[in-house]
Amino acid sequence: MRARIARHRSARPAAWFTVEAPTDAGPAILRAETDVVLLDCVAVLSANALGSSAPPTKMRRPSGCSPKLTEYCRRPAGRAGTLILVTNDVGFSVHPTTRLGRWF
Repeated sequence: MRARIARHRSARPAAWFTVEAPTDAGPAILRAETDVVLLDCVAVLSANALGSSAPPTKMRRPSGCSPKLTEYCRRPAGRAGTLILVTNDVGFSVHPTTRLGRWF
C-alpha cells in the first residue's frame, strides 16, 4: 500500500496539496488555497460517519450518520471553485452479511 501511495503522489502535479481528513473534510475543503479540490474518498468519510453512529436495527437506520454526511456536503457548498468527489463502487459486489453492511 505504501508503494501505491508513493506512486500516486509522484504522478500528481507539483501544485497539488494533500490534506488527510478521514472524519470531517468540510473544514479542510474550506481552507484549501486552490480553485480545484479533489475529495478522495467519500466512501471512507461515509464509513467513518456510519461507524461512529448508533448501529441500525431492523426498524431504523443508524442514528447520527445522515446529519454528519449532510454536514460534509453543506459546509463546502458555498466555497468558490471546483470540488471533485471520488468514491468506491459500493453495492455491485458481494451481498453483505451484516445489517450494517447492507445499510451502507
